[in-house]
Amino acid sequence: MKQRHHVFLLAGLAFGSMMCGLGSTAQAAVTNVTVESFDFNPSSVSINVNDSVKWNWASGTHTTTSSSGLWDSGPRSSGSFTNTFTSAGNFPYFCSIHTFMTASVTVTGPNQPPSVSITNPPSNATFSAPWTGVLQATPRRHEHIRGCEHYGGDAGGHRAEQSAEVVGQ
Repeated sequence: MKQRHHVFLLAGLAFGSMMCGLGSTAQAAVTNVTVESFDFNPSSVSINVNDSVKWNWASGTHTTTSSSGLWDSGPRSSGSFTNTFTSAGNFPYFCSIHTFMTASVTVTGPNQPPSVSITNPPSNATFSAPWTGVLQATPRRHEHIRGCEHYGGDAGGHRAEQSAEVVGQ
């Protein structure tokens, strides 16, 4: 007699598999901005609370100076300067030497575990062991789930194996 298993068990295992990758995904991210001749590139970045922006000087002498006084790199012509953003909001900045050089950082709510939606196989589907198929999960913007494997037996003593790799934007 074939054992029939509910996708609910598989979904639980898949979610557990993805959870082991969350430790690395919840870490703060660093977004790079190049400071070049009369330009910040890109001129607008979006990050999460507790992420950082790292400005890297490519040419010329410039500053990255917050319009509200939150940070000021001072004049530089090489190297880098990093600022960590601990609150949400829009943070315009400029070069104090060349005030026409402007840009902004948009910071959204705190890093959270990704919202995972398992869409394949469909809810309440059943399958016979062993089952081979595709699990699909989608994280929120700026978040990544790296490859992660889960091995374990189900309630009937059968071995369930799957791996997942979901990469956000």
